[in-house]
Amino acid sequence: MRKKPPLRVNRYPDTVLPGDKSGPPALPYPDGWFCAGFSDAWQPGATHTVPYMGEDLVIYRTESGTLRATRPYCPHLGAHLGFDGKVLGEEFQCPLHNLRYATDGTCVHSPYGPAPKLSLPMLPVQERWGIVWVWHHHEGGAPTWDVAAGLTGLDNARDPVYQITDLCGYPQDVSENVVDYPHLTYLHGLINLEVLTPPKYEGPFGWVTMKAGRRIGPAVVESEFINQFPGLAGANINVSMPEFGLYSVNWLLATPTGPGRMRYSLASSLELLDPPHHRGPAYEWLSHKALRALQYAIFWQTKKDAARDLGIFHHKRFATPAKLASGDGPIGAHRKWSRQFYPPADSQAPDAYDAHRKL
Repeated sequence: MRKKPPLRVNRYPDTVLPGDKSGPPALPYPDGWFCAGFSDAWQPGATHTVPYMGEDLVIYRTESGTLRATRPYCPHLGAHLGFDGKVLGEEFQCPLHNLRYATDGTCVHSPYGPAPKLSLPMLPVQERWGIVWVWHHHEGGAPTWDVAAGLTGLDNARDPVYQITDLCGYPQDVSENVVDYPHLTYLHGLINLEVLTPPKYEGPFGWVTMKAGRRIGPAVVESEFINQFPGLAGANINVSMPEFGLYSVNWLLATPTGPGRMRYSLASSLELLDPPHHRGPAYEWLSHKALRALQYAIFWQTKKDAARDLGIFHHKRFATPAKLASGDGPIGAHRKWSRQFYPPADSQAPDAYDAHRKL
């Protein structure tokens, strides 16, 4: 049997009291595509259970490479499929009675009679840029948009290095953080921050472009940041460094795991601005190896930056309504755009998520 590689997940430590977070969650689970992990965790035949929107998801890859996501309980007698469920070729086998399910979810085999008319509750799943995305809708509706449809500059993004952390917070904290301009200076130390293109929102996507410097030793290195929002899944931040001929693709991804809790995935890949496609395969291989080594070095700094945000996310409350000050950045506009991803207030249990009406 193929040994399952472990999912590398950290848990943010409660180094200080997180404060009084009693009462109902500030926000309901939003609709959209959310990161459930990274492609390299699912080799052919692998199965992993991941927390997602207050329940488990079982995600597995068949021997031919097809990735599937299902809710965790077998519709036969309720066995948890993540507890010793197995991939057998292109089918998934329940651990309790060895019923097998095809990739469309239908039961196709029983070891002790005809296959019962059962189906696994499958969820839409796709892989883009080395990330596993799973669709969520509060009424179980089908996807209404493609996660790649509104994002640009990702043609060569591949094989990200990443860090996964479980902590308190909401996905909206993460995307909203990008348009909180003052904190980029005071918390992250960016210098000469300039907004080149103000935030623009179309449907489930948003964009904002900035320029800023960072002090490296005695020098200040300036870069352009293209920030993109695929719904409330977090942010994609692409950094152009023309003086070094490099282009860095970064992901700040947040997936709700339970009320007031999220799984934060920080990922990064590095590419040449002008890939030398005219060179031979040996040159390509050496360039990729060198980029990979440099990518880890840059990711070390990226993790240091993210750690400052994680502590804030973990211990803060989601303030609603926001009491904004002059110069805070377009947080109000971002919140207005964010409303489209939440269930209608009248679809919630009475008073359960009343606060989200005042986003």
